[in-house]
Amino acid sequence: MKPTVTIEIPATSEALVRHLVALHEELEALALSAPDGTVLDACETAVIEKGRDLNKRILEDAVARRIESAEKRGAPIRVCDCGRPKENRGTAARQFVTTLGVLQVRRRYWKCRCGADGSYAADAMLGLNGRFSRVVQKHTCRLAADVSFAKTHEHVRELLGVSIATETARTLVERHASAMASFQPKDEATAKSFQAAKGEVEFAVDAGKVNTREDGWKDLKIAVISKREAGEPRTPEQWVDDRLPTATMVVAFAMIAASKVFRRTWRPTLKKLGVTEFATVQALGDGASWIWKSVGRVLTGCTETLDIFHANQRVSQCAQAIFGEGTTDAKAAFERGRGRLLQDGWNGVCAWIAELLAAEDSAECERRRPATEKLLAYFAPHKGRLNYRSLLAAGRAIGSGVVEGQAKTLGLRLKARGARWRRKNVRAMASLVCVRNSVQWGAYWQLAA
Repeated sequence: MKPTVTIEIPATSEALVRHLVALHEELEALALSAPDGTVLDACETAVIEKGRDLNKRILEDAVARRIESAEKRGAPIRVCDCGRPKENRGTAARQFVTTLGVLQVRRRYWKCRCGADGSYAADAMLGLNGRFSRVVQKHTCRLAADVSFAKTHEHVRELLGVSIATETARTLVERHASAMASFQPKDEATAKSFQAAKGEVEFAVDAGKVNTREDGWKDLKIAVISKREAGEPRTPEQWVDDRLPTATMVVAFAMIAASKVFRRTWRPTLKKLGVTEFATVQALGDGASWIWKSVGRVLTGCTETLDIFHANQRVSQCAQAIFGEGTTDAKAAFERGRGRLLQDGWNGVCAWIAELLAAEDSAECERRRPATEKLLAYFAPHKGRLNYRSLLAAGRAIGSGVVEGQAKTLGLRLKARGARWRRKNVRAMASLVCVRNSVQWGAYWQLAA
């Protein structure tokens, strides 16, 4: 006979304790009877399924107790704003979906004789807003920021045991995504955190593509504002070393808009984050003219830097056009040109081109000229943005990888196979992805609470 122990428990908890003991005995029996090689799988599956039911009972009981306490005589929810006590007009059950399953609670309808609207006051006290608990809504939005609504439906069912139809998930997520688009420029908590964060401000800009139902493929303009402390000083030869600390704060936003419309959002956003002096801001981007025109109009006096990886790509294309794709000579020429670029910027590019055009054979010189002229045409508008040596010495960024990464993250969601979006929903979904991958995620759900 197994040894026993006697403990005192509240009468209201007796059923839960009996259920727990029965579950423990059932799992012991299962562990002893399961075939070899399947014991862990069998027990783990049973714990997940039956443990969820037990936790659901515990949650349901805790919620019922809170409602009972909140509806006691003299409780605040029983008193009208006019000062009179509200009348109990009867009870009704309400079901809602949680991560533990469907819960049912009973609460009272309260109404005052003064004529004010009545309500099931316990709903607001519990934080009920629709059919789904806030935790279910949060996890659904988290998944939908990464995968399709159909996959979200599948993952929520498999991971949480919650059944939520694909179209229901779409409606729920789009509602929150729209709220996030409105929340982003007004986010006080993130603004305070950004101001308190250490480091200098980096402002990186890029554009991706998104397929719309109305207009086909459109540019999705993206901006990432981050703070980063300076890294270790490096020489041009050490440019590729892992030298930069992780950003202390990152905020991103995106929209389909003309460049002049998009850039109008920059200054208010920066001001909200406490950035009013642009001399300390570093702007990074690729060679797109709209980026630097917008930077010149809005971020006057900032440090402008052409992304080193796009610059290197152009140098490589020039070398391959002259010496052949994948050849040893092309690789050697590229390394020489990249070194010149990192060391001396515009002057280095010009010196490298002079070397390329110094061929003794005039015919060979003329053959190389179109590739070199194309390279000059690319770099000429960016003469003042090639200050790589001084930035490396100061431990600052020379690449716009942070916004490139954000563009890829947005692309994975918005450019999923077969995805076509209503234009009005693009900004909302872009905001969802941006918020999901930044500190604003926690700030949003705290506010939603």
